[in-house]
Amino acid sequence: MFEPRDAAAIAFAVGYESAFQFRRDYARMDAMPPVRDMARFKDETVAAPLFG
Repeated sequence: MFEPRDAAAIAFAVGYESAFQFRRDYARMDAMPPVRDMARFKDETVAAPLFG
């Protein structure tokens, strides 16, 4: 499973050549920088049970 450590890793994984441009586009679409969603996603996966 791919577990990116930062926004730059995500940017390059989805085909962006510039992490800055990815962050800018992401914030423009989502109204939040990707780091905020990464933190939220990490919290949700830690809190979610593996089975059940």
